Amino acid sequence: MEWIGFISLGAAVLALFAAGAVLFRVEGSAAGKLFAIGMLLFGGEAAIHFVALHQTTPTAELRWEELRYVPMAFLPGTWIAFSLCFSRGNYREYLRSRSRLLILFFAAPVLILALTSNQLLYFNSEQLTIGFGLGAQLLQFCFIGSAIIVLMNLEQTFRASVGTQRWKIKLAMVGIGGLFLVRVYTSCQLVIARAPDDSMALLNSGMLILSCLLVGFSLARTKDFSIDLYPSQAALHRSIIVIIIGVYLIVIGLLSKLAMFLGGDANFQLRALVILVGLIGLALLLMSDRLRERSRAWINRHFSRPHYNYRQVWSSFTRETATITGVEKLCPAIARWISDTLHALSVTVWLIDDTRKHVKLWGSTLDSELVLPDPAQNDSGTWTVIVQCAIHLKQITNLDRSNGKPVESLANIHPRVFPNGGDRLAVPLTVGDENLGIIIIGDRVDGVPFTSEDEELLKTVAEQAALELQAIQLSGQLLQAREMEAFQNMSTFFVHDLKNTASSLSLMLQNLPRHFDNPEFRADALRSIGKSVSRINQIIQSLSALRRKLVIDPSRVDLADALPATAATLAADRNINLVCDYQPAGDVNVDVEQIDRVLTNLIVNAHEASEPGRPIRLSTGRHDGFAFMEVTDEGGGISEDFLQQHLFRPFQTTKKQGTGIGLYHSKMIVDAHHGRVEVQSRPGAGTTFRVLLPLLVSADEADRTDH
Repeated sequence: MEWIGFISLGAAVLALFAAGAVLFRVEGSAAGKLFAIGMLLFGGEAAIHFVALHQTTPTAELRWEELRYVPMAFLPGTWIAFSLCFSRGNYREYLRSRSRLLILFFAAPVLILALTSNQLLYFNSEQLTIGFGLGAQLLQFCFIGSAIIVLMNLEQTFRASVGTQRWKIKLAMVGIGGLFLVRVYTSCQLVIARAPDDSMALLNSGMLILSCLLVGFSLARTKDFSIDLYPSQAALHRSIIVIIIGVYLIVIGLLSKLAMFLGGDANFQLRALVILVGLIGLALLLMSDRLRERSRAWINRHFSRPHYNYRQVWSSFTRETATITGVEKLCPAIARWISDTLHALSVTVWLIDDTRKHVKLWGSTLDSELVLPDPAQNDSGTWTVIVQCAIHLKQITNLDRSNGKPVESLANIHPRVFPNGGDRLAVPLTVGDENLGIIIIGDRVDGVPFTSEDEELLKTVAEQAALELQAIQLSGQLLQAREMEAFQNMSTFFVHDLKNTASSLSLMLQNLPRHFDNPEFRADALRSIGKSVSRINQIIQSLSALRRKLVIDPSRVDLADALPATAATLAADRNINLVCDYQPAGDVNVDVEQIDRVLTNLIVNAHEASEPGRPIRLSTGRHDGFAFMEVTDEGGGISEDFLQQHLFRPFQTTKKQGTGIGLYHSKMIVDAHHGRVEVQSRPGAGTTFRVLLPLLVSADEADRTDH
């Protein structure tokens, strides 16, 4: 047992060194701090086990074994927080969205430890063994659940990485992931056995040592502990890897119980450790870009098949890019696809701006290797050469086998990451005779040279990518043109109205000095000012209706009960001959204030379209599952062309003093209530507006419908 203790001590010391190394490398990083805390907790657990093994009495050993659960209670929350922060540039969003989960896994183990401190472990005096109490079992279950969450978070982060990003975090991912896989296995075994087991502690310590070595090697190789990725905020992916290895661990657990039942196998746990280490080694091999590239080359060489399955490749490219509508998302998708397909770890996508004087990086699989010249200190004209090269590049160019200052300038903005990464290619994004930008590809796995087949594929992909980029640019220009057209229509409409109002006020001011003493002039001037103010207020209200966000606060009412008050007030204030017929319409779920605005607009429009004194008819009722309100006038009517093309569009009106906002706003309100507006009109015969709103089905009606 002495050697088991020294392995635990070695694991504790290495965990301390790993925590210090990461803190030194990534000072101020949230993921680095959480990793250091988590490793110190693991190391503390291993150190306590070392002390427990050297106790001479069962009581002392029991006390130290119970003490191991103190750091264990803080492991779940710490490592879940780490898995949400590690290599995620948007980790703050994840911490906020998973705050309840974090609180649960921070609080629950500590609460269990506090409430069951006297029920963690017990000593069986007959068998002279230590057993698990309720508290120890609950803490093991908490840790198993947290370990699974950590593994799923790490897998999600790994899937979001690409190119050099994946290369940088690969070893750290395997080390930390392997540590938690082993802990899931050992915790399951301890729960089944319901007793501490030195062989399980050996597995934990051995894997902790291996994990520290892998993290240390990752730091030495990449000089970075984490990178900035931006995984989707969607729910956690279903983890196939975790499920498969989880099944494996369950099978191993059952086999171990079978071995114990059949007489035991003293070396079974050691064999399990060897198998797990083998699995981690296999994972490293499967994640090796170099191995995949060599395997593909061997298959191509011995089976003489085409380098690419073009149908599958093209389907993959269109699936990845066809639905993207923004340059800021399309370019990273193109870089990621080229990196995955050609096994090139470094891919950058540069686009020329509208002025044709600058290029900008829009997509990259690199992390922080790009050190670009400062445009503000462009004394040597570096950027000018880069832009000119990007504009005039007409074919795929090998940057490492071509001479000249333009080629050198492109090579400088895309440096090598790996000394043996092979040549770098520059691929123009060309539409017709115009270049939209360039793609630069380098650091191919194992330095495999680009073949003519690779270049042909890149040429085709670049042409398609350029067409998609042009379509996005043209869509943006079309949207800007439509926005400008809408602004010009609006400004023309309101400028015309304001100009007429200003002309009226200007004429009055010109005549004011000569006719100020005339009472009739002053009265007329006051009326003109009042009309001008009223008109300006009307314009402001129209603009406000367009600017304000429509907010619906619905309540259950019958239109026959909700409309009469507003209609009566409106008729009295404006001297409208309003003829009302309120038939029960049934309950609807509407914002009464907003529906009153619709009613007011329809009655005022009908009144202004009719001869003075002519009746305006308002009625309510129900029809075919809808409640309706109907406003009918005897005015001049609406032409068929205006009815079909312009009626509900803003700034389109047939009234001399109208703004064309009222009906547009009314339709917005009705649409927000999931209703519709029907219009019937004939020139010279009047117009009928009918607003239909969906009825609420009562319990009795629903019951009759079911029967």
